[in-house]
Amino acid sequence: MNISKYKAFLKTVEYGNITRAAIDLGYTQSGISHMIHDLEREYGFQLLIRSKSGVELTTNGTLLLKPLQELLNEYEKLCQTVNSINGLETGTIRIGTFTSVSVQWLPSIMKKFQCDFPQIEIQLFEGSYIEIEQWLEQGKIDCGFLTDSSHYKFDFIPLKKDRMLAILPVNHSFAEFERFPILQFQKEDFILAHKGFDDDVLNVFHKTGINPNIKYTVKGDNAIIAMVANELGIGMLPELFLQGNSHNICIKDLEPEYSRTIGIVVPNLSSIPPATKRFIDYLKIWLGNQYKGHERK
Repeated sequence: MNISKYKAFLKTVEYGNITRAAIDLGYTQSGISHMIHDLEREYGFQLLIRSKSGVELTTNGTLLLKPLQELLNEYEKLCQTVNSINGLETGTIRIGTFTSVSVQWLPSIMKKFQCDFPQIEIQLFEGSYIEIEQWLEQGKIDCGFLTDSSHYKFDFIPLKKDRMLAILPVNHSFAEFERFPILQFQKEDFILAHKGFDDDVLNVFHKTGINPNIKYTVKGDNAIIAMVANELGIGMLPELFLQGNSHNICIKDLEPEYSRTIGIVVPNLSSIPPATKRFIDYLKIWLGNQYKGHERK
């Protein structure tokens, strides 16, 4: 079994380009092409369609994509387990993440983690909740940060509650109030994020039976903040994202209060790769220290 050929094929599919795959894997372009040709000869059918713009999967190539990714994942898990038995901390962790976790948590966590475990490589894939779920299904990532706003096919490990907050223009009529009533979202122009970024907000409305007066739908939480600051409407965002992003807006607790729970999702709790399990355990300790004494009751 030639693992290098499988890696060459999958990395080429990921980039849609042989040259970029070669740079990533440390081979020449002809080396990658040769490995893929060998794989095609071995299997007896074409895997990729080459063109000046890049490569595309054939129908047969598409059928092999998931099995080959699963094979590589199991091979990586095997290598990590052998190294763990030998007392070595090595491996690669592929993590799906969304913006607020990427900005507020991961830089500090990764810096400390890689100081303690320098032989473990971390690869980050940032996207929407929908994309993170898809990456898990495809085997592209080992774990992913998600929230409890959806029902997943995978195992969810809760990590931390994160309050949902109202954001208003600074001169809003509720700016002097301590809390912002949920029902008010039905009466004013509301700015919502696009599908895949709006799950936590819609989950609050689903729980309360409220139909918000959606005036604008935008891509990204920063766009919501900018539009609220320019008095185009009001919004709702999680507390973690608003840390350091509260300029020119007014932030209010909701009445009643609602929270999302941020967690890590893995395909199967009973078969987490050693390096990934090490990272999750480390993450729990980091969060416990970071928020010790700060949880609201």
